[in-house]
Amino acid sequence: VLHLKLARPSAPRDFVRHGAILPMVVAVPPVPDSSCNEVPEWLSCDVDQCLVVQDIAAQIVVTCRTFGVQLEGVCGEAAKQLDAGDVKMLDCAQACLDFLGAFGLLSSAVMSVAGDLESTITRPLQKTIATIQEEKTGRLKHWQQVRGRFSELQGRYGRSRQRSMEARGKLASSGSDGRLGGWGWKKSGDSMRHANEQHAAMCDLAKCEEELRRSEASLRELEDESRRRIGQLEQEKRALLLGALTSGAGSLRRLLPLADKVPPPEACGGGGAGA
Repeated sequence: VLHLKLARPSAPRDFVRHGAILPMVVAVPPVPDSSCNEVPEWLSCDVDQCLVVQDIAAQIVVTCRTFGVQLEGVCGEAAKQLDAGDVKMLDCAQACLDFLGAFGLLSSAVMSVAGDLESTITRPLQKTIATIQEEKTGRLKHWQQVRGRFSELQGRYGRSRQRSMEARGKLASSGSDGRLGGWGWKKSGDSMRHANEQHAAMCDLAKCEEELRRSEASLRELEDESRRRIGQLEQEKRALLLGALTSGAGSLRRLLPLADKVPPPEACGGGGAGA
Protein backbone atom coordinates (compact mmCIF):
# COMPACT_ATOMS: atom_id res chain seq x y z
CA VAL A 1 0.00 0.00 0.00
CA LEU A 2 1.40 3.40 -1.02
CA HIS A 3 0.59 6.39 1.12
CA LEU A 4 1.91 9.93 0.49
CA LYS A 5 1.19 12.84 2.78
CA LEU A 6 0.82 16.07 0.81
CA ALA A 7 1.48 19.62 1.93
CA ARG A 8 -2.21 20.37 2.42
CA PRO A 9 -4.02 17.58 4.34
CA SER A 10 -7.42 18.58 3.01
CA ALA A 11 -6.47 17.65 -0.58
CA PRO A 12 -7.30 14.08 -1.71
CA ARG A 13 -4.30 11.80 -2.23
CA ASP A 14 -3.28 8.98 -4.56
CA PHE A 15 -3.36 5.62 -2.80
CA VAL A 16 -3.93 1.93 -3.52
CA ARG A 17 -7.12 0.35 -2.24
CA HIS A 18 -8.16 -3.18 -3.18
CA GLY A 19 -5.88 -3.06 -6.21
CA ALA A 20 -7.36 0.19 -7.59
CA ILE A 21 -5.40 3.43 -7.85
CA LEU A 22 -7.39 6.50 -6.91
CA PRO A 23 -6.28 9.83 -8.42
CA MET A 24 -4.83 12.71 -6.42
CA VAL A 25 -6.68 15.98 -7.04
CA VAL A 26 -4.79 19.26 -6.42
CA ALA A 27 -6.24 22.74 -6.82
CA VAL A 28 -3.99 24.62 -9.22
CA PRO A 29 -4.12 28.45 -9.26
CA PRO A 30 -5.14 29.97 -12.57
CA VAL A 31 -2.36 30.57 -15.05
CA PRO A 32 -1.73 34.32 -15.45
CA ASP A 33 -1.12 35.82 -18.83
CA SER A 34 2.60 35.56 -19.50
CA SER A 35 2.68 38.50 -21.86
CA CYS A 36 5.55 40.83 -20.99
CA ASN A 37 3.54 43.79 -22.28
CA GLU A 38 0.77 43.36 -19.72
CA VAL A 39 0.61 46.09 -17.08
CA PRO A 40 -0.99 45.12 -13.74
CA GLU A 41 -3.96 47.14 -12.53
CA TRP A 42 -2.13 48.36 -9.41
CA LEU A 43 0.50 50.11 -11.53
CA SER A 44 -1.81 53.04 -12.25
CA CYS A 45 -0.05 56.06 -10.72
CA ASP A 46 -0.27 58.64 -13.51
CA VAL A 47 2.34 61.41 -13.86
CA ASP A 48 0.87 63.13 -16.94
CA GLN A 49 -0.47 66.08 -14.94
CA CYS A 50 2.86 66.51 -13.21
CA LEU A 51 4.67 66.47 -16.55
CA VAL A 52 2.34 69.11 -17.99
CA VAL A 53 2.66 71.42 -14.96
CA GLN A 54 6.42 70.91 -14.84
CA ASP A 55 6.74 71.80 -18.51
CA ILE A 56 4.57 74.91 -18.15
CA ALA A 57 6.47 76.06 -15.06
CA ALA A 58 9.80 75.52 -16.81
CA GLN A 59 8.66 77.65 -19.75
CA ILE A 60 7.48 80.42 -17.39
CA VAL A 61 10.82 80.31 -15.58
CA VAL A 62 12.73 80.73 -18.85
CA THR A 63 10.39 83.51 -20.00
CA CYS A 64 10.65 85.43 -16.72
CA ARG A 65 14.43 85.18 -16.64
CA THR A 66 14.75 86.20 -20.25
CA PHE A 67 12.46 89.17 -19.70
CA GLY A 68 14.26 90.16 -16.50
CA VAL A 69 17.68 90.03 -18.10
CA GLN A 70 16.54 92.02 -21.13
CA LEU A 71 14.79 94.64 -19.00
CA GLU A 72 17.82 94.94 -16.77
CA GLY A 73 20.02 95.48 -19.83
CA VAL A 74 17.73 98.14 -21.27
CA CYS A 75 17.55 100.05 -17.99
CA GLY A 76 21.29 99.79 -17.44
CA GLU A 77 22.11 101.11 -20.89
CA ALA A 78 19.66 104.00 -20.49
CA ALA A 79 21.16 104.88 -17.11
CA LYS A 80 24.59 105.13 -18.70
CA GLN A 81 23.27 107.53 -21.32
CA LEU A 82 21.59 109.70 -18.68
CA ASP A 83 24.78 109.77 -16.68
CA ALA A 84 26.56 111.47 -19.57
CA GLY A 85 27.66 115.05 -18.98
CA ASP A 86 25.17 116.94 -21.14
CA VAL A 87 22.12 114.87 -20.25
CA LYS A 88 22.95 114.93 -16.56
CA MET A 89 22.28 118.67 -16.41
CA LEU A 90 18.67 118.36 -17.58
CA ASP A 91 15.93 119.25 -15.08
CA CYS A 92 14.22 115.87 -15.48
CA ALA A 93 17.40 113.82 -15.15
CA GLN A 94 16.56 112.66 -11.61
CA ALA A 95 13.00 111.76 -12.61
CA CYS A 96 14.39 109.71 -15.49
CA LEU A 97 16.75 107.88 -13.14
CA ASP A 98 13.86 107.17 -10.75
CA PHE A 99 11.83 105.84 -13.67
CA LEU A 100 14.64 103.50 -14.72
CA GLY A 101 15.19 102.47 -11.11
CA ALA A 102 11.54 101.42 -10.79
CA PHE A 103 11.78 99.18 -13.84
CA GLY A 104 15.09 97.89 -12.54
CA LEU A 105 13.24 96.74 -9.43
CA LEU A 106 10.67 95.07 -11.68
CA SER A 107 13.47 93.20 -13.45
CA SER A 108 14.81 91.89 -10.12
CA ALA A 109 11.33 90.94 -8.93
CA VAL A 110 10.52 89.02 -12.12
CA MET A 111 13.79 87.08 -11.84
CA SER A 112 12.96 86.31 -8.21
CA VAL A 113 9.57 84.97 -9.33
CA ALA A 114 11.40 82.68 -11.76
CA GLY A 115 13.58 81.39 -8.92
CA ASP A 116 10.53 80.76 -6.74
CA LEU A 117 8.78 78.81 -9.49
CA GLU A 118 11.87 76.69 -10.01
CA SER A 119 12.22 75.86 -6.31
CA THR A 120 8.51 75.30 -5.58
CA ILE A 121 7.30 73.63 -8.79
CA THR A 122 9.92 72.57 -11.31
CA ARG A 123 12.43 70.82 -9.05
CA PRO A 124 9.96 69.14 -6.65
CA LEU A 125 7.84 67.82 -9.52
CA GLN A 126 10.92 66.63 -11.35
CA LYS A 127 12.00 64.67 -8.28
CA THR A 128 8.50 63.27 -7.73
CA ILE A 129 8.17 62.17 -11.36
CA ALA A 130 11.56 60.45 -11.25
CA THR A 131 10.66 58.65 -8.00
CA ILE A 132 7.31 57.41 -9.32
CA GLN A 133 8.77 56.23 -12.63
CA GLU A 134 11.64 54.45 -10.86
CA GLU A 135 9.24 52.72 -8.47
CA LYS A 136 6.92 51.66 -11.27
CA THR A 137 9.75 50.37 -13.47
CA GLY A 138 11.42 48.45 -10.66
CA ARG A 139 8.24 46.93 -9.31
CA LEU A 140 6.98 45.97 -12.76
CA LYS A 141 10.27 44.21 -13.53
CA HIS A 142 10.22 42.37 -10.18
CA TRP A 143 6.58 41.40 -10.68
CA GLN A 144 7.32 40.00 -14.15
CA GLN A 145 10.18 37.92 -12.73
CA VAL A 146 8.06 36.49 -9.89
CA ARG A 147 5.14 35.84 -12.21
CA GLY A 148 7.45 34.19 -14.74
CA ARG A 149 8.74 31.86 -12.02
CA PHE A 150 5.13 31.10 -11.07
CA SER A 151 4.28 30.20 -14.67
CA GLU A 152 7.35 27.95 -14.91
CA LEU A 153 6.27 26.09 -11.76
CA GLN A 154 2.78 25.63 -13.21
CA GLY A 155 4.29 24.06 -16.31
CA ARG A 156 6.49 21.84 -14.19
CA TYR A 157 3.49 20.86 -12.07
CA GLY A 158 1.54 19.87 -15.20
CA ARG A 159 4.40 17.70 -16.45
CA SER A 160 4.86 16.09 -13.04
CA ARG A 161 1.15 15.34 -12.84
CA GLN A 162 1.29 13.73 -16.28
CA ARG A 163 4.18 11.51 -15.18
CA SER A 164 2.24 10.52 -12.07
CA MET A 165 -0.77 9.52 -14.16
CA GLU A 166 1.39 7.51 -16.54
CA ALA A 167 3.07 5.71 -13.63
CA ARG A 168 -0.34 4.99 -12.10
CA GLY A 169 -1.50 3.50 -15.39
CA LYS A 170 1.55 1.26 -15.60
CA LEU A 171 1.05 0.10 -12.04
CA ALA A 172 -2.62 -0.66 -12.67
CA SER A 173 -1.72 -2.53 -15.85
CA SER A 174 0.94 -4.66 -14.15
CA GLY A 175 -1.47 -5.51 -11.34
CA SER A 176 -4.10 -6.60 -13.87
CA ASP A 177 -1.57 -8.79 -15.71
CA GLY A 178 -0.50 -10.39 -12.44
CA ARG A 179 -4.05 -11.51 -11.70
CA LEU A 180 -4.20 -13.18 -15.11
CA GLY A 181 -1.35 -15.55 -14.26
CA GLY A 182 2.03 -16.07 -15.96
CA TRP A 183 5.48 -15.74 -14.52
CA GLY A 184 4.74 -14.53 -11.01
CA TRP A 185 8.30 -13.45 -10.13
CA LYS A 186 8.54 -11.30 -13.27
CA LYS A 187 5.12 -9.72 -12.75
CA SER A 188 5.93 -9.05 -9.10
CA GLY A 189 9.16 -7.32 -10.10
CA ASP A 190 7.39 -5.16 -12.67
CA SER A 191 4.73 -4.21 -10.16
CA MET A 192 7.34 -3.20 -7.63
CA ARG A 193 9.23 -1.12 -10.18
CA HIS A 194 6.05 0.60 -11.34
CA ALA A 195 5.03 1.20 -7.72
CA ASN A 196 8.40 2.82 -7.06
CA GLU A 197 8.03 4.95 -10.18
CA GLN A 198 4.59 6.09 -9.12
CA HIS A 199 5.82 6.84 -5.59
CA ALA A 200 8.67 8.97 -6.97
CA ALA A 201 6.30 10.77 -9.34
CA MET A 202 3.88 11.49 -6.53
CA CYS A 203 6.67 12.81 -4.30
CA ASP A 204 7.80 15.11 -7.11
CA LEU A 205 4.21 16.20 -7.65
CA ALA A 206 3.77 17.05 -3.98
CA LYS A 207 7.05 19.01 -4.03
CA CYS A 208 5.92 20.91 -7.12
CA GLU A 209 2.61 21.70 -5.49
CA GLU A 210 4.30 23.12 -2.39
CA GLU A 211 6.67 25.25 -4.48
CA LEU A 212 3.74 26.42 -6.56
CA ARG A 213 1.81 27.50 -3.48
CA ARG A 214 4.80 29.37 -2.08
CA SER A 215 5.34 31.08 -5.42
CA GLU A 216 1.69 32.09 -5.61
CA ALA A 217 1.83 33.49 -2.05
CA SER A 218 4.97 35.43 -2.93
CA LEU A 219 3.31 36.83 -6.06
CA ARG A 220 0.19 37.91 -4.17
CA GLU A 221 2.27 39.46 -1.40
CA LEU A 222 4.29 41.43 -3.94
CA GLU A 223 1.13 42.67 -5.63
CA ASP A 224 -0.47 43.74 -2.33
CA GLU A 225 2.67 45.54 -1.15
CA SER A 226 3.12 47.23 -4.53
CA ARG A 227 -0.52 48.31 -4.56
CA ARG A 228 -0.06 49.96 -1.15
CA ARG A 229 3.19 51.67 -2.16
CA ILE A 230 1.85 52.98 -5.48
CA GLY A 231 -1.26 54.24 -3.69
CA GLN A 232 0.94 56.08 -1.20
CA LEU A 233 2.92 57.67 -4.03
CA GLU A 234 -0.33 58.71 -5.71
CA GLN A 235 -1.48 60.54 -2.57
CA GLU A 236 1.91 62.21 -2.11
CA LYS A 237 1.91 63.28 -5.75
CA ARG A 238 -1.52 64.92 -5.48
CA ALA A 239 -0.61 66.77 -2.29
CA LEU A 240 2.67 67.96 -3.79
CA LEU A 241 1.05 69.08 -7.03
CA LEU A 242 -1.65 71.11 -5.27
CA GLY A 243 0.88 72.65 -2.91
CA ALA A 244 3.26 73.48 -5.74
CA LEU A 245 0.54 75.21 -7.74
CA THR A 246 -0.54 77.27 -4.73
CA SER A 247 3.03 78.25 -3.87
CA GLY A 248 3.79 79.03 -7.50
CA ALA A 249 0.85 81.39 -7.81
CA GLY A 250 1.82 82.97 -4.50
CA SER A 251 5.24 83.86 -5.88
CA LEU A 252 3.57 86.71 -7.78
CA ARG A 253 3.28 88.49 -4.45
CA ARG A 254 6.87 89.49 -4.94
CA LEU A 255 5.58 92.09 -7.39
CA LEU A 256 3.27 93.78 -4.84
CA PRO A 257 5.98 95.70 -2.91
CA LEU A 258 6.95 97.44 -6.14
CA ALA A 259 3.77 99.53 -5.99
CA ASP A 260 4.80 100.92 -2.60
CA LYS A 261 8.17 102.06 -3.97
CA VAL A 262 6.70 103.91 -6.94
CA PRO A 263 5.11 107.37 -6.32
CA PRO A 264 1.49 107.76 -7.43
CA PRO A 265 0.86 109.62 -10.73
CA GLU A 266 -0.49 112.77 -9.01
CA ALA A 267 2.77 113.16 -7.09
CA CYS A 268 4.72 113.55 -10.32
CA GLY A 269 3.26 117.01 -10.97
CA GLY A 270 1.50 118.30 -14.06
CA GLY A 271 -1.80 117.30 -15.47
CA GLY A 272 -0.49 115.68 -18.63
CA ALA A 273 -0.15 112.28 -17.06
CA GLY A 274 -3.59 112.41 -15.53
CA ALA A 275 -5.14 113.55 -18.79
